[in-house]
Amino acid sequence: MYQPYPKLETSKPPPVLRAIKTVLIVDDSAVQRRIVAGFLTSWGLHSLQASNAKAAISLFKKHRPNIILSDWMMPEMNGLDLCYTLRQITPDRYIYFILLTSRSTKAEMLHAFQHGADDFLSKPIAAIELHARVTAAARLLDTQRKLKVKNRQVKAALRKTQALNNAMDKDLIAAQQLQTALIHNRHRSFGRFDFTALVENAGRVGGDLAGFFAIGATHIGFYNADVSGHDISAAMLTVRIAGFFSAEAFGQNIAVKRLETGQICPRQPHDILQSINQIMLKGSYDRSLPDHDIGTAGFNLRAPLFCPSWSPLSNFTRKRGHVSSYWP
Repeated sequence: MYQPYPKLETSKPPPVLRAIKTVLIVDDSAVQRRIVAGFLTSWGLHSLQASNAKAAISLFKKHRPNIILSDWMMPEMNGLDLCYTLRQITPDRYIYFILLTSRSTKAEMLHAFQHGADDFLSKPIAAIELHARVTAAARLLDTQRKLKVKNRQVKAALRKTQALNNAMDKDLIAAQQLQTALIHNRHRSFGRFDFTALVENAGRVGGDLAGFFAIGATHIGFYNADVSGHDISAAMLTVRIAGFFSAEAFGQNIAVKRLETGQICPRQPHDILQSINQIMLKGSYDRSLPDHDIGTAGFNLRAPLFCPSWSPLSNFTRKRGHVSSYWP
């Protein structure tokens, strides 16, 4: 005996059932189909009817229902085979498949679940049980719909992030090329001195800078700067620092001075650091002052004049392998 279910006050489905687009009823019994369709209609749900699996497949391809109510035992193709076939048609779109059957053994139910069924309804069908199964299906389908929306939003955000990363990568490459260009001569000989500058940043750019330049005919200036950070702003600050030690424009080189006679000679390293600190403190910089190692060497001197600003220890490896350490 079928159990009646209280009719809704409106023909519109309640919110929980609005995730259901269409319900496809598949049963070789016309009476059974009409009974189930009557329940669904009273709950505001649209349904389609098919008397066999072939007709069900045709309706499914045309209308794309998201819930299938199918009899298990049907001629030509049973409910489980129909379930498998429909899932192959739309592998990227989930359908909720409920088997209508008089079978109720645990082994049979397990077999059906393993082959794609989502739920069961025992015959004869009670309206309250049908409503419970359909409501559970609606919740699952609504959750899946929301997840798809979220996935689309995440994918769109990832595409935007990737575009931003690509733009930032182009900027970093440009900054890397600019920073690399700051070292004009990586290797050069000054009399009996050989100088080589090597800068390796942890990322594409960084706050590291090294270089050297001739001061007149008798002296060499060399420097090593380290600005905190490994980003574009650190690299840009190294550009500012590189301008203090121009090898081409001595009028802008903070490490040299011109005597009244016109002769160019080096300034003392500690005076150079003091001048740099004054310039940096007057400027608008949002990071700590860069560390510097600055020195000068005369072609005829056995040891350089050296002044580190902060680094705890700087080493010089001599020709015979001896290491000389200089402390601030």
